[in-house]
Amino acid sequence: MYSKRAVQALTEPDSWDDRLDAEFDQCWTSADFAERQLARAENRVPKFVGK
Repeated sequence: MYSKRAVQALTEPDSWDDRLDAEFDQCWTSADFAERQLARAENRVPKFVGK
């Protein structure tokens, strides 16, 4: 739900808080994100595990 809250915060700047920053970090440092990058480099379908 990070993306939904982040888009909402664009229209309601006072709704942005540290939790959104933490969720952003979790998204971009997740195992699934790393798998996505590796799969793209190897030209294959990613095998996501939900972490």
